[in-house]
Amino acid sequence: MNKKMDKMKADIQNRIRQNGALTACCVAYLGVIATGVIKVDLGNEAATDFVSGFQLSLLIALLIACLANLVKYQKALKDEKQLKRLYNEENDERMNYIYQQMGKSFTNITTVIMVIATIISGYFNSIVFFTLLATNIVQLLIQCILKAYYTHSTSGQTDEEI
Repeated sequence: MNKKMDKMKADIQNRIRQNGALTACCVAYLGVIATGVIKVDLGNEAATDFVSGFQLSLLIALLIACLANLVKYQKALKDEKQLKRLYNEENDERMNYIYQQMGKSFTNITTVIMVIATIISGYFNSIVFFTLLATNIVQLLIQCILKAYYTHSTSGQTDEEI
């Protein structure tokens, strides 16, 4: 168990470094936005304001999430009980199974929604249509590649051999 906790501590220290770097990037980009060095200019003032506001809000949310993770990980490194609780949360087999099932369902649902959106967008804007079409093709290719990879790596056989 001690080796597991030592590995967990090393993982948490790595996460702290990653979150720290991401926090620094967010702060730097917020500084760039605040000084106006990089501006969004879409030609339409309403669209420009919307995109700028959305980017700023998303960046602030990311910054808050990074800071929350930093606090959580720092507490876990200082307190053995917190570290053990975090380890148990991350290695809970039941929750891992639930997340796997969610991911499988989510992928199928988003594929269907994107195909429907592609069909509908063809009536309104060709650029959006071709962008969604390309996204659908890439998503389906990735699904096929992952299915073949995991089928081969878990059973040692391909779909044709089974």
